[in-house]
Amino acid sequence: MLKRRIFHAVASAIMVTGALGQTPNTAQHFAKDGLSFDYPAGWTMDESKTTGQMQYLMLGRNGYATIMVRSPRGLVDSPDKEAHAKQLIQEGFVNAWAKNFSDSGAKPERSTVPTEIAGGAAECARLSASLGGEPGRVDVCWRVVEKRMVQLAIVGSNKDIDRSASAWDAIRNSVKIEPPPQSKPSPQPSPSPGKPLS
Repeated sequence: MLKRRIFHAVASAIMVTGALGQTPNTAQHFAKDGLSFDYPAGWTMDESKTTGQMQYLMLGRNGYATIMVRSPRGLVDSPDKEAHAKQLIQEGFVNAWAKNFSDSGAKPERSTVPTEIAGGAAECARLSASLGGEPGRVDVCWRVVEKRMVQLAIVGSNKDIDRSASAWDAIRNSVKIEPPPQSKPSPQPSPSPGKPLS
């Protein structure tokens, strides 16, 4: 129990959890500001870290891993913007987790693991460490979907992450981004009846 608390303390150091609402015993669906996904019954969600620049959702359940969904609101519509998003959002978050583990006395080891987000291949960095003698990790994965970056992360002891596999899979497989609205061409004025065209 103490070891599990250590992993949750590490997660709390990166983000403030806030009060988590209650969920009924049915599958849940989140849809807001173009981002949507499904998650299992019994999980709670906190949106308190969402800002004007980024949707930031944290899902949790007692005895399970913590799952984070982050999606910057800015469009990623060029290779330069994708490279910038990868460096700023993905690498920045992975480096923050690495520092947090190190500050907690762990020595994280980084590896790359294959995964999918929204039905397509995604890049995923894994930091594995042992806290209080219990092995655990954080997986931080990302992909551009409909010109928006979607980043998913799961953190906890290996046991808690294994127990959370169905929730992780449900979110990864169901996440969607609505395409940005297309600008409509201005209608051309039609000639008035009875007037000759010049």
